[in-house]
Amino acid sequence: MIDGETVVSPLFVPDIYCFKCISDLSLGTSVVYRLRKWVVQFTFLAFTSTQTDSKAMKKTLLKMLLNAITADLKKIQAAAQAAIEGATHEENRAEGNKDMRSTEASYLARGQAMRVEELTESVNRLHQMPFQTFDESTPVSAGALVCLENTSGQQLWYWVVTDGAGYELVYDDMVITTITPRSPLGRELVERFLDDEIDLFIGGRHEHFEIVEVI
Repeated sequence: MIDGETVVSPLFVPDIYCFKCISDLSLGTSVVYRLRKWVVQFTFLAFTSTQTDSKAMKKTLLKMLLNAITADLKKIQAAAQAAIEGATHEENRAEGNKDMRSTEASYLARGQAMRVEELTESVNRLHQMPFQTFDESTPVSAGALVCLENTSGQQLWYWVVTDGAGYELVYDDMVITTITPRSPLGRELVERFLDDEIDLFIGGRHEHFEIVEVI
């Protein structure tokens, strides 16, 4: 108990040895039964609390990511509309066979429209991304929050998402970078487990990392 609040450790997992210790105590059968029941309930509450906290965190992060993508989407939609208007403006009409102004404006408008469609599809897929809880036995996949630590003790947080790579989200003073399974780093992390070690090329040099958290 800290400052009047009960602290439940999510790392406490009872095993057969723990139950045997309880059984070996010189206690009555009813007391041993109650102790065992309390241990199971304690573990269940700790596990449930961890799941709830991680899901709440990921829901907040998803809201941040969707807001960032939506803001970019609005900018690109405005640029796409401007490109369409530019492509049809009389000033961009070809004045000869070598005048490419109209063609270039059309290509730009088409590119902006495709980007709008891509971001719209990304938003739809993110809404369907599951809020899975990860532990030491679960391989990294879409939805996992992963913390990497290098040999100097520096920690880097990444969130593996279906879409929307390259955004930096700030949560409780933690900077979390979004990556997808299709990115180079994502391909390195997917199917890895807690405590796995990897070598990455970051900032122009190779660094050795260990996966110290998977949430």
